[in-house]
Amino acid sequence: MFISEEFWPTVIRFFYNFGIVFFIARIVYYRVSHRADYFFTYLLVSSIVFIICNLLDAVSFQIGFALGLFAIFGIIRYRTTPIPIREMTYLFIIIGISVKNALITAEVSLFQALFADSIIILITWAAQGFLLRNKLIRKTIAYNNMDLIKPERYDELLQDLSGESGFPIEKAEIGRVDYIKRQARIRIYFYERNAPHNYSDDDD
Repeated sequence: MFISEEFWPTVIRFFYNFGIVFFIARIVYYRVSHRADYFFTYLLVSSIVFIICNLLDAVSFQIGFALGLFAIFGIIRYRTTPIPIREMTYLFIIIGISVKNALITAEVSLFQALFADSIIILITWAAQGFLLRNKLIRKTIAYNNMDLIKPERYDELLQDLSGESGFPIEKAEIGRVDYIKRQARIRIYFYERNAPHNYSDDDD
């Protein structure tokens, strides 16, 4: 008598939602980014959003409040630590799926929910696999071989940078040059798919 008739359907929806979010965070996102911190964040945020929306719906809060919760999470976006656009997009996806799965009614079958989530997963996977595969990453580095920063030796510069980094460098831009220290700041560009996982974009 302590368990309502909505308890087990809620439990099923929770684990269904957790499975969908885990697939997106682990298989789609983490497989490429290898960012365990965001993977952890997505799982926790999803669980919290699902539980909050489900409990509020149980006391007759309407979907407008859930959308307000969605907006709050999106606006604050952990402002103490700016996060990249891709990670922010995944956060929106995770929150949106969790809100949807928490508020679906008995009229919506699990098959319909699975179909909707599958569409989101396929679009996300395709976008990351095909549209972002040619994304250029940029990093600013200190470079000491002053002989190669001359315009006529640009091709040699790219070869040297590629040899030092261990992956192909597509483009290089010479920045500030210190002739006393014999050092130059160079912004290098390379494809994300060719670089180690710990190389991320920067705006130095």
